[in-house]
Amino acid sequence: MSSSARRTRPSVAARRARIAVTTLFVINAALMANVIPRLPEIKDRLGLDNTWLGLAVAAMPVGSLLSGALAGWMINKFGSARVATSAAMVGGLILWTFGISPAWIALAGSYFVLGLVDSLCDVAMNAHAMRVQRLYGRSIINGFHAWWSLGAVGGGAIGSLMAYLHVPLVWHIGAAGIVLTGCAVAASFAMLPGHDASERHDMADHDRSRRRPVIGILAALGVITIGAAVVEDAPMTWGALFMQNINGVGVGISGLAYVAGQGGMTMGRMVADRSVERYGTHRVARYGGLFAAVMFSLVLLFPSAPMTVIGFGLASFGVASIYPSTFTAAGNIPGLATGTGVAVVSFIARFGFLLGPPAVGMISDASSLRVALILAPVAALAIALLSPALKPRTVAR
Repeated sequence: MSSSARRTRPSVAARRARIAVTTLFVINAALMANVIPRLPEIKDRLGLDNTWLGLAVAAMPVGSLLSGALAGWMINKFGSARVATSAAMVGGLILWTFGISPAWIALAGSYFVLGLVDSLCDVAMNAHAMRVQRLYGRSIINGFHAWWSLGAVGGGAIGSLMAYLHVPLVWHIGAAGIVLTGCAVAASFAMLPGHDASERHDMADHDRSRRRPVIGILAALGVITIGAAVVEDAPMTWGALFMQNINGVGVGISGLAYVAGQGGMTMGRMVADRSVERYGTHRVARYGGLFAAVMFSLVLLFPSAPMTVIGFGLASFGVASIYPSTFTAAGNIPGLATGTGVAVVSFIARFGFLLGPPAVGMISDASSLRVALILAPVAALAIALLSPALKPRTVAR
């Protein structure tokens, strides 16, 4: 594709679709982010201990895995636009049930349903984002994921503010659900029409001789997503605990590890599209993975509060493009439907997010958290080694 073609101004429909997909990414993040700051209140209202609360929360990844297995089929049958917007609408409508759940089983049911629609929306909006990206003729998918991070921060901030102001839970959650559902309805009118293969010219390339290479590519991309999940989870789940246990800081400071990780991820995604365009997806992943491995190693070898905050932030910055890049690579495999490729990679990634924290927890109980977090630089190295799987195999025209 020539540079002049690549820089052709996108159509009005493409620009409207970009705004609509961005809206869906923000909604997807903001749904759960509004609930998290109010979990202590929900826990106290239902009289739950930590174990039962944890079991209720665990219903969400269970629902995600179940619907994730069907996401590709649903997108191929109904289209990514319809699946993404419908799932977002249901997510907004189900949000208010978190504020009125009368018992544990109802709370677990809310988490389960939210997990179902979260996975469908995640896969479908990424598949539709790739349609928009093909029309733009350049990488823009990292920008969508940057907006997801901003949606998570914004939703969490709103939830925290509502809790601080003692706004009744049912009013806060109900209003958030109505607003987010309304935004999803508005976005549905600006999505791209037609089949998800409309912008692709390689779908006839699906003979049997190519099935084995496709499986190998998807397997490599799956391992990369698991590595990305382990790396992203390190500051998110374990950052504050590492700061307290290893660096001996107080509660007020320990949360900076998580903030640094999220901040680094957001900043990385804001600049990743330009880097991918200039250097190539696989090179950005290779050197980003190596950079993250070095940063994590420095944190573990020379633990201190400043080193942990800086190291987690820079490591997250280094791997910020990995998750979106795997979607792009899987969705552009010649002869494989975009929804199918994205669904497979997303499904594998969810196993990474589901199994990663328990693995770190068990290793840390058997030895120490410092030893357990060696998984993070190892995962980053795996990303670097498998980065050739991210090389583009088709060119959108």
